[in-house]
This record gives sequence, structure tokens and C-alpha cells, in this order.
Amino acid sequence: MKKSIFIAIALLLVSVFAHAQWTTTGSLTTITNTVGIGTTAPSYPFHLYNTTARSTNSGGSVDFGLDSYNNNLVGSRLYFGRSRGTLAAPLVVQNGDYLSLLDFYGHDGTTAQRAGQLIFKVDGTPASGIVPGAFLFTTVGSDGVNAERMRISSGGNVGVAAPAPISTFQVNSGPYKFSAGGCPGGDLHYGTAYIGFNAARIGRGNSANWTIEGDGSHNGGGVIYSDVAGTLYLAPIPSVGTTTRTLTDIDIKNNITFRVDANGTTYAKAIAVQTTGWPDYVFKKDYTLPSLTDVKTYIDQNQHLPEIPSAQQIEKDGVNVGEMNRLLLKKVEELTLYLIEKDKQDTEKNKLLQALQARVSELEKNNSK
Repeated sequence: MKKSIFIAIALLLVSVFAHAQWTTTGSLTTITNTVGIGTTAPSYPFHLYNTTARSTNSGGSVDFGLDSYNNNLVGSRLYFGRSRGTLAAPLVVQNGDYLSLLDFYGHDGTTAQRAGQLIFKVDGTPASGIVPGAFLFTTVGSDGVNAERMRISSGGNVGVAAPAPISTFQVNSGPYKFSAGGCPGGDLHYGTAYIGFNAARIGRGNSANWTIEGDGSHNGGGVIYSDVAGTLYLAPIPSVGTTTRTLTDIDIKNNITFRVDANGTTYAKAIAVQTTGWPDYVFKKDYTLPSLTDVKTYIDQNQHLPEIPSAQQIEKDGVNVGEMNRLLLKKVEELTLYLIEKDKQDTEKNKLLQALQARVSELEKNNSK
């Protein structure tokens, strides 16, 4: 047994010496050329080449090298390569092939267990001069499952819990996704960037479209975006069914219900503000309507209506829209009661005037006899 080990070590040393020159200074030993393991023509100071196919996805050959990369004075390089086929007849890699990975392990008290990985794989169809790639980050959860947590796709999209991110930045997938990205193009008022809730924009300019996915019952969402003029838009996307649908920039634009211009001016199709104490009690019989004399006295002293904030207070604290609408309605209802009372008084005066006119006419008629 010991003899076999010594023979193996000797063969390894022979292989190393065949491709390297050694110099010794004191106790320091230096390799002055290259070392190859699995290859007779190493391309790097240390070159590891595996010609044994591990699986279809892994490919036929694995290339690993350490280099002191010196092109234009660039620093060191760590190289990973892979091909299908064999060393003698390499074949093109395919979409989904693993190009390289780093494994991280820890001891669980019994044996070493994987805790996570950094994986680089083919992300698309290779072509002459092009091998598109994606970077994957995995971790092992408390359930012991090694799962992908984040991905950078070949197109530059970043997905968190989204194995196939379709927007520049996407969290989760399906109808539960949160997306962010650019939205340039005239159909969106020359937008800058957007935040999408189950709404992800794919493409650029006026040729872009939006993906809205369904959960089996609904397929709604929403978009918030801004334009180069500094205007902010909010566009709810109502559900119209159960399946995935595709919308254009015009569709998003037509769903805008709220807009804030750069100067702070706000526009909205409709605003519902909830408030309490709606003043219908003004019309109840037990309500005490302030006299107009008291109202006039208050206005003369304060220069604003009772209960209504002053101009100074509004400038300082702003306006509570719901409360202000409640107070204004109360004043309108009180004004209505004043008008009803005034109309009642006018009616009684008219009746009295008509009676007096009838009496005068009768007296004039009697005097003329």
C-alpha cells in the first residue's frame, strides 16, 4: 500500500518537473514556468483540466486556470472554462449549462454540509463569439434546501426570489412581483423610471410592453412613474380576468388617475376622503342655529367664519382635506337654514303686504262713493 502511494507521488512530481523549472533561494521554492494537471500544454502558471464528463449539464470538459494577467497591465485572473464533447473534440455549451460554481460547506457535527453556492451558467443560446451568462446566488435555508435567492441575467436584469427577472430589478415573481426599471419613450410623456406592482416593462421606447400576470382569479396591478419634466404619475391597472396579459405604454398612460406636477400642483380623476361627524345633524330639530348677529360679531372680531381655520393657520399647518370638506358642508347647511328662514319671513311679509294692499283698495273704493 505504501509502495503504491510513493509511486503515485513520484509520477506526479515527474509530471510537474516536465512542465516547470524550479529555483530555490533559502527555504523558498519558486515555479518559474507553468504547471499543468490534466493537460500537457498548460496555458496558465497553474492549469487544471478535467476531461472526464460528470453529467450532461456539466459538459464534457472543465478548464480551470490561475493567471497573472498582464494585458494592458491588468492584474491577476482566475479562469473557469467548460465545453461539451471531449478534450479532443470539444462541442458548444448549451443554454442552462453550468460554467463554474463555488461551493461553501460547513460541518454539522456529523459531516460537511453545503451552506450555499455561487453559480455561473449559460443564459441563452450561444452563437459565434457569444456565450450569454447568468450569475446565481443560492443559500441553504432552515429546511435544509439549497435554493436560488438572487440572479443577474445575461440581459443585466436582477431578480430576488425571481428565477427569470423580466424587469431591470424584480423582487419575487408571478402576480406578486415588485419591479423597477426605466420607462423612456414618448407614449409615457418621455418617462424616466417606474415602480411596478405586478407590472414589469420589457423593451425600450415605444416598442416596449408591460406584463401583468394573473393568480387564477385576478390580473390587476399598478404603476408609479415620473417623466423628465419632474411630473409624477400613478396608474392603477384594474383586473379584467384571470390570465397573463400584455399592455402598451398607451394603456398605462390611459389608466393614469393621479398626477403631481413639478410645481406641486395635483390632478386626480377622483379622490375619496373618509371622515367622521358628517354634519347632517344640522338639519335635526334640536340643532341650535347660530344667530346671524352672533355670526357677524365673530366675523368682525376674527375676519373668518366660526370653526373655519384662519389664513395664518392654513399657511402654517396646511389643510386637512376631509375635515375642511366637513366644515364647509356644515356652513352650507347652516346657510340653507338661514335661507329657508329668510324665505319664510319674506312669505309672511308678502302675505301681510297683500292684506294691507287689499285693505287700502277697499278704503279707496268706499271713499269714492
